[in-house]
Amino acid sequence: MTRSAPANVTVSQDRADKVKDRLNAAGVTDMISARGVSGDRFTRVEGLGASEPLTGRPHSEWRRVQIIMAGFPAGAQRPIPGTPTGVTHVPGAPVSSGEPCVDLLTTTAWT
Repeated sequence: MTRSAPANVTVSQDRADKVKDRLNAAGVTDMISARGVSGDRFTRVEGLGASEPLTGRPHSEWRRVQIIMAGFPAGAQRPIPGTPTGVTHVPGAPVSSGEPCVDLLTTTAWT
């Protein structure tokens, strides 16, 4: 059976939500806390398929779930005392990437 694109999106998202539900049932909580900071553990729960095909893979393998989970809430990780946090100038000129935006950013970073 072939579904419409909107129907496929719904089915894909339902699949992703079910995977997240299984993770919850296995003890993975929705919220994460560390060092007095709390936040959402699941930063992305999405069903993917024909709208984002996998190059070089058969159509039957395009359906998948992408779940991105945080290991720490934003702002909870701090560098170990004594970790260098400064920026060191690197001598020399950057090589052009051929992309004007990238070249502008890298040239600015090098000067």
